[in-house]
Amino acid sequence: DVGLKKGLLEIIKNKQLWVVASYGGLIYMCTPVFCGLWGVPFLMNKLAITKAVAANAISLVLIGWAIASPLWGIYTNYIGRRKPSLFWSALGTLITLSSVIYLPISLTQSQILLFFFGLFSAGFLPAFSLAKDMCQARYVATGLSFMNMMNMIGIALAQPIVGMILDKLWTGEMQNGVRIYSLLAYQQALSLLPLGALIALCLIPW
Repeated sequence: DVGLKKGLLEIIKNKQLWVVASYGGLIYMCTPVFCGLWGVPFLMNKLAITKAVAANAISLVLIGWAIASPLWGIYTNYIGRRKPSLFWSALGTLITLSSVIYLPISLTQSQILLFFFGLFSAGFLPAFSLAKDMCQARYVATGLSFMNMMNMIGIALAQPIVGMILDKLWTGEMQNGVRIYSLLAYQQALSLLPLGALIALCLIPW
């Protein structure tokens, strides 16, 4: 289809859209990668808590997302700008996630930080509105699909990379047929997430 090819070409040539989509992919990957697979065993290891308690702590991220998602949109519409929310999202994600991963904090402190991680990481959502604003009206759907694709690529790359780093740092310890990783191994592997947030923060001026 000529129209589809032309639309894709216009999207690929849009440098600003690449920057926004890359930002979105870097920030969004932090939530599903941490909450979906590695967060629970990491918290169990770091805080010496049960799986149920760790899962409840992780759920606070999703509660933060549910609360903050519409509020970030309201905020950006109120001030008439998208960029500030993207800045605060990247900075807040970087600080809260780094604190949970690296600092010697209690369960309660971790729960508070995880909730705020959810609040801040949801602030990337106005990037979709920014992407929409960057596209011609007839290419909006294609542009948003491109944005979604970049989000999924971020997750698809980050999940196995974290696993590969953990396997590389594995000391051979097993429990009930499951590999046991050290706290240091988790911290080094999960460093990929705050690094992504830092790169996203550096993309803001662009």
